[in-house]
Amino acid sequence: MEPEDFSWLSQVIPFLLLLGILEYVTGRLRDLPTVRMNDCLHSWSAALISAMPRLLVTSLDTAAYAVVYDAMYKSSSPDDSSLFRNWFLVFLATDLGYYWFHRAAHEINVLWAAHQVHHSSEDFNISVSLRQSVVQQFVTW
Repeated sequence: MEPEDFSWLSQVIPFLLLLGILEYVTGRLRDLPTVRMNDCLHSWSAALISAMPRLLVTSLDTAAYAVVYDAMYKSSSPDDSSLFRNWFLVFLATDLGYYWFHRAAHEINVLWAAHQVHHSSEDFNISVSLRQSVVQQFVTW
């Protein structure tokens, strides 16, 4: 499998744009406070800036994926009963790793310095999920 087969980011951006527009239109139709454009622009700008260093470290991610892929598939066939168990354990380990990192990012000052960009918005909307620090991707799970 080629690395471009796993380019989920290019697939999710239109979906996030659509959700943001839907959030804005729904707020206008219901006469509720809508997304502030300056806040939304800041979130998308932070997302673009934080994505730039990923171009430099994509090969590290691909290498890590290849190691996990080889470990899971060289020892089992697709019809092996342990396949579901392996996927479940990897999913659980990934989710727990993310949870504990996120919790630590709120407690440990150095991690909070990288993570607080995500919490810098005064509003809570779909675009806030895009706010990530440039540094966070190098210290995150």
